[in-house]
Amino acid sequence: MGTTFVLTNKAKKHNEHVKEEKVAFSLLGYGDEPPEGVAIATVYRYVVTQAGQQFIGYLMPKAERDGQGYVFVQIDLDGQMAAQYPIDMSEEKISSPADRDLALVSALGPGKTLRFAEDFKVVTDHGKRSAYLISGKFPGFKTHIAVMMALTTDYSLVGFEVLEHEEDPGLGGEIERPYFKNQFRGKSYEVLRGLEVVKEPLPDEYYKALEMKLPEEVADEVMAQYRDHNIYALTGATISSVAVNDGIKAMVKKFAYRVGVLDEVLSRQQISVSLIPTYTLTIATWVTVIDLSLAALLPEAYAKMGIFVKIIVAFAIITMRLEMFACKEPSAELIREKSFGADNEIRIEFSGPVDKQVATDIENYTVYEENDPDIRLPLEKVVLSSDTMQASLLFADPLNTTNTHIVTIRGLGGKATETFSVAKSYFGYLFSVLIAALLIKNFVFTKYLGLCVFFGTSKRKSTAKGMGVVFTLVMLATGIMGWFFYQYVLKPYNLTFLQIVVFIGLTSLTVQAVDTILRKVNPVLFNSFGVYLVLVIANCVVIAVPLVMASNEYNLMETIMLSLGAGGGFLLALYLMSSVATSPIWTELQIL
Repeated sequence: MGTTFVLTNKAKKHNEHVKEEKVAFSLLGYGDEPPEGVAIATVYRYVVTQAGQQFIGYLMPKAERDGQGYVFVQIDLDGQMAAQYPIDMSEEKISSPADRDLALVSALGPGKTLRFAEDFKVVTDHGKRSAYLISGKFPGFKTHIAVMMALTTDYSLVGFEVLEHEEDPGLGGEIERPYFKNQFRGKSYEVLRGLEVVKEPLPDEYYKALEMKLPEEVADEVMAQYRDHNIYALTGATISSVAVNDGIKAMVKKFAYRVGVLDEVLSRQQISVSLIPTYTLTIATWVTVIDLSLAALLPEAYAKMGIFVKIIVAFAIITMRLEMFACKEPSAELIREKSFGADNEIRIEFSGPVDKQVATDIENYTVYEENDPDIRLPLEKVVLSSDTMQASLLFADPLNTTNTHIVTIRGLGGKATETFSVAKSYFGYLFSVLIAALLIKNFVFTKYLGLCVFFGTSKRKSTAKGMGVVFTLVMLATGIMGWFFYQYVLKPYNLTFLQIVVFIGLTSLTVQAVDTILRKVNPVLFNSFGVYLVLVIANCVVIAVPLVMASNEYNLMETIMLSLGAGGGFLLALYLMSSVATSPIWTELQIL
């Protein structure tokens, strides 16, 4: 297994890099490769924490006249230069996350912690900056949507491509179609900032121009007429349309702010950085032997199979994605309760009356998302209740409530500052994980996992209920044991590519225990299961639970909720099918 990983990992990284590179070149209009004189430099962004204070760090290549290597620039949250460190590494080494992080930790010294945030690419044409390439994810209708977009130097949108999504085919899945994507093309930064989605029919002429079904000159004229127009929503998929629109706007606004701050710091400090070519994209995915081999040796087939390659690897194993919310921290003395309200609102309940003048002054508040401490969210006003014990913070833009928000209040309650986090209720999140696995993303009805056992044991209600209970117990045991192995063995020793083998082994142990117990406690039920009990050992619906756990980095309680929901969903599916199979109407149809 390890040998296969070593032999195929480099090839897989190359294939992933080539795929991303093709998307990037296509967005920039370069075809298969950039013209002579065009170079692409990668800039890595980090969040640095030192003595409780946060900084933003950028790792960039040095200017050619300063020799080879990189420089790490550390900026405080007020946009002021804090420090800079030379990093002596080659381009090949810098593209490795492990090597890069190790070099940074060594250069920055003790007392500082690093968290990689993202990277972006700067495109130059004969030494002059010409474009940017940025990638990111944002919440969609079902899970997340991953995109790559190209921007001009004044942050106008050249275009974007959808890299990954799980929107419904024919509805939200239409976000990949040119008639939707091309509506964003050419929008200026000022237009993008105020861009909205409208529920109106897409004009036929505009549709043909977006789909490139008109002569080029005619299409350009039509596109120019709608350059400043809002985005026409996809039919039956307004939520997906709004998600893409809001996601792209947020990404561009954050990027424009960060580049502006970075350029100002570099200019003020006269730091020379070079935009040298580097196309390597870091891939940190660890998978099993067949998955690795397919990615390395048959990239086209691997791309066509998509996420279902894991189904072929281990009896229809597939990973799913569920949105995560951060834990809700205990409130400080001044703050009794805090929560999200409307789309653009944070509600705060104080432990007692507060000073009205201080509490309603927006200058006394600082709010940002936990992963973006350098991006302050614009607060429009603070509405205070008549008893001055409740406040509503109203923001200019909708809040991304899937992320934890950090709020700092100054001069309230006799304290210099009061900092706290606001997140969705953790118990509500646990319930959402349970309900999602039980109903919304039922493994049988939405991912078609476990069908062999589903059809084989759903002919009688007693057998269906018994098998459903067995599966739930096995999923629960496998999920819990899988979590402990993943957190304390696989991750610490970089053995995550063995997760499928380990999870199958844990399932086998659990099934063996169930097999022995059932033989002695309920031999009638054991005999009714027949060969299907053995199929539980490597059944896709069972192994999907620890795979989802590992993919989403769930904690123990979230893993338990996922296991119970998946097991309950399988029991529900079996019971519904057995009810149909034993109904008089079905019996009559079989006779006919």
